[in-house]
Amino acid sequence: MKRGMIPLKCNENTIGKAVKVIESGGIVLLPTETVYGVAGDAYSHDVFTKISILKARPQDKPFPLQVGKAEDVFYLLKKINLTAMLLMKRLWPGALTIIFEGGGDLPSFLKSKDGKIGIRVPDYAPLRLLLTKIGRPLIVTSANKSGEKSPNSLEEVKEEIKKGVDLILDSGKTSLEKESTVVDITKDVPDILREGAVEKESLLDSLSLKKIAFICTGNSCRSVMAKYYLEKIFKNKGIKGIELDSAGIGKVEGLRASSLTLEVLKEEGIDASSHCAEPVTKELVKENDLIVVMGRNHRHFLREEFPESEGKIRLLGDFFVEKSSSSEISDPIGQGKDVYKACLFRIKTGLEGLVKEIIQVRGAFA
Repeated sequence: MKRGMIPLKCNENTIGKAVKVIESGGIVLLPTETVYGVAGDAYSHDVFTKISILKARPQDKPFPLQVGKAEDVFYLLKKINLTAMLLMKRLWPGALTIIFEGGGDLPSFLKSKDGKIGIRVPDYAPLRLLLTKIGRPLIVTSANKSGEKSPNSLEEVKEEIKKGVDLILDSGKTSLEKESTVVDITKDVPDILREGAVEKESLLDSLSLKKIAFICTGNSCRSVMAKYYLEKIFKNKGIKGIELDSAGIGKVEGLRASSLTLEVLKEEGIDASSHCAEPVTKELVKENDLIVVMGRNHRHFLREEFPESEGKIRLLGDFFVEKSSSSEISDPIGQGKDVYKACLFRIKTGLEGLVKEIIQVRGAFA
């Protein structure tokens, strides 16, 4: 360690010191729940270079990032697929690093040559506090020379590493004493790149997808079309074991599907005449693994009324395979049959993408 530097106990008080060091461009040696790591500002190329030299690591090889909560990753990424969504909801915070496609606005040194980036949310309160106070991602990588064993205690960190940092925090042995598991969800078949603290069985359990709900306003048009048409797709493709539901955010109980909804579905060989509208409830939110909404207003309503829905919600338009000018499915209520048919076409397009991702989830980590 640098001359005169004394390791400090890692707690809420010393995290304030770590914030100042990082904001001034320094590097902090600190514990996580997995191994001891070195941390610095992810957006500083100087910090990236310092850590690369400290670890004797090639500078064309990016470092993993850590963020304070799952929502912080959205602006860093090109997209989040269903596999990632389920892993994030069920295994973050935790010892799981997920490889995503990085967004176009990220500095090139944060991404691999093929545009990928590794991120996790740690399950270690002092580190999450640091990330929250900093308010942006940090490079957090094991405090060792590249290729050497990762340290589980401060005593295991080599003096050369200690001498290259600006602050040292200590909390004894890490709780897991094992590196994070690393998975790549950018591939057609998501893969485990490094087995670590999260075992394969836990990964597979986290991808359980047993119930999907479609939400619109009145539960008489869009969500009805989506539910019944997906049932048809599942039957044709032999996809079993997923229950489908639908509901509306308005006062909808007892409403029937609109006549034009029934008509355009009938032309697809689908009978939805037995449909009876239901309102969104706390139970529905709890029971469903995925909640697919038609518009941002539905997403906003769910987040406000049912905070526990966070991490489960996707716009159906997010599943479009081809880019669209809008990811919203407009309400056709009160308009003509042509509008209903156009609405169903967009719903079908979104469902095709959703089914593709469901198949990807079921084949993950095979």
